[in-house]
Amino acid sequence: PPPSSRPLKLCAGIRGNGPMLWSHFGALARIVEAFGLVDGTAGGSSATVTQFLLDSIQSNPLVVGNGATNDESERRARASFLIKSTLGLLKSDHAKLDPESMIRPVAVRVYSKGVPFRLRSPYESVRRKAMADLVRILTEESTGDGRTRGDVPLVNPETVELLATSPNPEFHGADISEAMKSDFRADGPLAFVRPFPIYFSGVAMMTDFVASFLAGLPPADLGGMNELLESCAAAGAGKTWDDIADLPVNGESGGGDATCEGRLLDLFDSFVAQRDTYVHPRRLDAKLGEGYLTPVVVSSFVRGGSVAVLEKAFEDYANATVPVTWGVNFDDVRFGYWSDEAVLGRIESNLADEYRDAKSRRFLSLGEATWYD
Repeated sequence: PPPSSRPLKLCAGIRGNGPMLWSHFGALARIVEAFGLVDGTAGGSSATVTQFLLDSIQSNPLVVGNGATNDESERRARASFLIKSTLGLLKSDHAKLDPESMIRPVAVRVYSKGVPFRLRSPYESVRRKAMADLVRILTEESTGDGRTRGDVPLVNPETVELLATSPNPEFHGADISEAMKSDFRADGPLAFVRPFPIYFSGVAMMTDFVASFLAGLPPADLGGMNELLESCAAAGAGKTWDDIADLPVNGESGGGDATCEGRLLDLFDSFVAQRDTYVHPRRLDAKLGEGYLTPVVVSSFVRGGSVAVLEKAFEDYANATVPVTWGVNFDDVRFGYWSDEAVLGRIESNLADEYRDAKSRRFLSLGEATWYD
C-alpha cells in the first residue's frame, strides 16, 4: 500500500548532525537488524541527507521489490548492509561527501598560500596579491581547473562572485577563509548571512550518485549487487563496516574487489562511469513518500517583519558593514515540514489536538516536494 496509508510501526527521529552525519548510519543499521525496515523518519539539516539515502536503500528492488527475498531476516540483513556500505562508498572519488574531502582540501590550498595571514598585512600590495590568490583558487575549484575532488564542483560560485566584487576584499576574504576551517559548524551570526563556501547543488549531485546506486537505478548492475548481498549481507550482520570491509566475496580472498568493500566500490565506480544524468533517472527527482519510507523533512523559516531584518543583514554583510543588523522576532519564526500531503495533514491535526507548546504552534505545512527541492 502507499506509504501514507500504511501503518507506521517503526519510526526514527534523526537529529541533524553536521559533519558527523555519518554516525547516523551505524545506529540505523542496528535498528534495521533488530526491528526491520524503518517505516517513517523525521529530521532536518544534515539528517535530510540521511533520510534521502535510507529512502533510496529501502527502494532498492533487491530489498523491497521483485528481486527481494521473502525471508525477513535476510531482508533486514540486506538493508542493514547497504546502510553500512555508505561508509565504504565515501572512499570513492565520486562520493567525497565528508568534510575532510569537501571543503578542507580547498582550505589546505588557501592556507598553504598563507592567504589569511597575508590579508592582514600592513602592505596593500601584499593584501591585493593574497586576494587574487584566493579568488583564483576558488574559481579553479568552482569551475574545474585544478579541482581536488573529481568532476563535481563543490565551491559555491556566489562566494567567488562576492570576493570578486567586494567593496572590502580584505574583510570578506578573511571571513570566508576562516569559515572554511569550520566545516559545517555555525561560527556566529555571520554564518547566517555569508554565502557558504560549499556549493550545495554540487553536494546534491554527488549525493545523488550514491543514492541512485543504492536504490539500484539504471545503470546499476543488479546482478552484481545481488551477488554482493548474497556474499556479504548475512555475513555482515551484527558487524561494523570496518569488520565487513575485508570479508571475502564468495569465499575468495586476496583483497581488491575480492572483498566486500572492494566489490562494492568496483560496482559503484562502474555505475558512475556509465551514468548519463540526461538519460538515466535520478533519485533526487523522486517525491518524498513515494517509496517504502515515509520521510518528513523539517526546516525553520522566518515570515512577517523579520524578513526585512534578514534582508538588511544580508545587505550589511555584502557591503562589509559589521556587525550586521540582527534581531529576528521569534513570533515570526515557523517550523516547516515537507512530506506527503496526507502525512502533513495528520501531523497538523495531531499537533492542533494534543500539543500547544511553542514549537508545535508554529507548524507550517510546506507541501509535497522532491528530494532535490
